[in-house]
Amino acid sequence: MTREEFVDYYETKHSKLVGHFDGVVRYFRRYPEEGKDPAGSTGPGKVDFDVVMELWFESREAFEAAHARGGEEDEEFWREAAADERRLFDAASEGWQTKITIEVEHETDLSSSTLATTYERGVSACS
Repeated sequence: MTREEFVDYYETKHSKLVGHFDGVVRYFRRYPEEGKDPAGSTGPGKVDFDVVMELWFESREAFEAAHARGGEEDEEFWREAAADERRLFDAASEGWQTKITIEVEHETDLSSSTLATTYERGVSACS
């Protein structure tokens, strides 16, 4: 599957699976640009993933409830989702796996004078 086909399939078909979950308030997909690996972590222009996907839930409780659901309907959903992932990702390749993490987010207010003070202290501590 070409890169363009991958993104098209993900956006038009696979991404619709998120509708199964209650309490989702934001849904992001980020695709690495081909040939762009500024850190050189996996070799020039190569990364070891196809997409980074984020689901934001309205609360931790909503997240836990969405993942605790059971019953035949959910079993059918997970079978469908697994089959779709096998179509989309190269699950047969060595080392392939979906990695799932729960993140704690921190955001810096870049307009704050505190940032400038913190940055200045950081620079002076390094000099």
